[in-house]
Amino acid sequence: MKAVIVHYHLNPGGVTRIIGSQIAGIRRGSEDMPVTLLCGSNPGLVNFQGADIITNSVLDYWDASWPDFRERVEAITKILKHHLTDHAVLHCHNPNLGKNPALTLAVYQLAEEGYPVVNHCHDFPEDRPANMEILNNFLTRSTGKSLPEILYPGFPRYHFVILNSCDYKRILRSGIPDSRTHLLPNPVSLHTQINPSGDPTLKRRICNVLGFSTSRKVCTYPVRAIERKNLGEFILLAVLFSGEAQFTVTQPPMNPIELPGYDRWKIFCRGNAIPVKFESGKEVNHEELINISDFCISTSIREGFGMVFLEPWLAGTPVIGRDIPCVTADLKGQGIEFTRLYSGIIIAHAGRMTDFKDLAFEQQEQVITRIARQKSARLKLLNDNPFLANILDDFPPDIIRRNQRIIQDEFSLEKYGKRLLEIYREVSQ
Repeated sequence: MKAVIVHYHLNPGGVTRIIGSQIAGIRRGSEDMPVTLLCGSNPGLVNFQGADIITNSVLDYWDASWPDFRERVEAITKILKHHLTDHAVLHCHNPNLGKNPALTLAVYQLAEEGYPVVNHCHDFPEDRPANMEILNNFLTRSTGKSLPEILYPGFPRYHFVILNSCDYKRILRSGIPDSRTHLLPNPVSLHTQINPSGDPTLKRRICNVLGFSTSRKVCTYPVRAIERKNLGEFILLAVLFSGEAQFTVTQPPMNPIELPGYDRWKIFCRGNAIPVKFESGKEVNHEELINISDFCISTSIREGFGMVFLEPWLAGTPVIGRDIPCVTADLKGQGIEFTRLYSGIIIAHAGRMTDFKDLAFEQQEQVITRIARQKSARLKLLNDNPFLANILDDFPPDIIRRNQRIIQDEFSLEKYGKRLLEIYREVSQ
């Protein structure tokens, strides 16, 4: 058996990191199993030990300059079939997301021919209307089949890998039986050796690079700041607690569609002297930054797995911010404690109370500006959201240590690799 892993690109980010962990997990469970990684682009020249990496632009995001949709489907099919030898399993990450409808159709047709396929769902097109429109325009028109038939086919060797229980139920509701649906949480690990007692020298070095004071707390949002990360709420918290802590978000969006909204927040912060540090991940090591942070924070409103809820604990850094029950319910079920996650930030706006995340961009700007300039507005917000009063208090060390142990035991590369190989054997039958 061998694994042929497919993704659109190897840009820095969540899926690329999971692919690296996936390869490492396979290696720990089967040292001699061949692994080929096919991707559309590899701008950072990522090299995963234990895998042959091959790039071909036809696998990248859909490019309207391609003259013929069917031509691209055939090109992708030819590439995939070339590597699907020796009892190979085709393991695709987000193939149905609408980023490349030719890949979606090629994978569907290969499964129809009997090739074993693992569809690894990090996200869903149904949550992105523009993507669904792309899929409808290309797939239903070119095949005459319904979109659900293509996205959730009934082929016995087409299996789904899901990251959380909510999405697992979602797949079952689409008509896929549980025998072809696998709940596989991402593995969690750190490559940097972490000093559990803290390293003041490291903190001074990181803070000097970022222009931070070592005497104030550091709150890090370790994500790529796309729209669903709810950046406005992060900036609101930075304004609320600017006297106590310094706030940074690590990475900008890679998708050009996401850049205007992100740039608007950067301009807003600069124009209002809001001291948020953007793109710190370009200046310092990701894991070292997490290690020296007093808190990692998430204001995201939707995640597939939510690495930000787990990874920081391994570095001894507690996680605070907005809860995502579809993600955290599974983690809490493992025994992980999240004592400072909130369900929403209630804002008095235009004569009504609403969750901050539900405000339009301009309304969020207005609220943040008012909080920054009016002490009375700040006090009212804190009074309406009393859980914020102690959100930056020092964390009980026993909770940190307990969460570390659970994550190390339940989300290890060894356990992940073993389960993934089991899935490969099942889909190959």
